[in-house]
Amino acid sequence: SGRFGSGDVSLGAAAYCQACAPGQIQKASASSACSACEDGQFQSSAGKTVCLSVQRCRKGTYLSVNATTSSDRVCANCAAGQYAGADDALACTACAGVSFQEQVGQAACRAHRVCAAGTHVVQEPSATVDRACAACSAGRFAPTTNSASCSECPVGKYQVAAGQSQCVACVAGKIAGAGAVSSADHCV
Repeated sequence: SGRFGSGDVSLGAAAYCQACAPGQIQKASASSACSACEDGQFQSSAGKTVCLSVQRCRKGTYLSVNATTSSDRVCANCAAGQYAGADDALACTACAGVSFQEQVGQAACRAHRVCAAGTHVVQEPSATVDRACAACSAGRFAPTTNSASCSECPVGKYQVAAGQSQCVACVAGKIAGAGAVSSADHCV
């Protein structure tokens, strides 16, 4: 019943039978001592007959406070920009240069988005934010991935569509002026 015998029996059962302290249990009746919870177990209440298993820290969390015989371990979520890929991690790992994690309590980081040719970067990535891309407007182009900006079509070329990686040459004998030329009508 989670109690042990101690003291003068003539004072009655309530005075004689004392509750086992937190972290200890009394498995059998009529025992004169309490037993400590074993490794990997705890009991936070007094007067109990069984110890409880210590919780595991799941992926995405780390061990914040160790368990004692009278208290369970405390697991905390990894912060945004970090992850814990295994159960019972002692610490979280920061997302590396090509990855990010915007949510707390995650088991992995995500790869940064690649801005395709024809688009440009409008938001640089970090450990907590993904890269954001936008299409080049008509008359502009971006020939490579992750371009910082879109370039105007060079003299003699144009581009009618948005999101393109190159410009189109004017027909033979015609030339487009400088600037973001967005129509073949500008080839004269």
